[in-house]
Amino acid sequence: MVTRAVGHRSLAIEGAGRYLCRVSFDALLKEVEALDATARRKLIAYMITLEDRRQTEYAEKLAQKIDDQTPGKWLTVEQCERELGLED
Repeated sequence: MVTRAVGHRSLAIEGAGRYLCRVSFDALLKEVEALDATARRKLIAYMITLEDRRQTEYAEKLAQKIDDQTPGKWLTVEQCERELGLED
């Protein structure tokens, strides 16, 4: 594990593929602000890629649910209306 001081908190990074822990959002903002223009552009590109990936994963998951023909997993019109608060 690598630990780096960030203000009064520490930034702990555990192995590849793990997540950052014990970092405030404000500390992250300060780190991003300190990046040079090239690094910021790379970060922006990375963030857009993450968002696109999440949207794609959600769309694929939704498509799988729509394609599922198992009758027990579908709601009736009445159940949908009840869930959405559209009952008369």
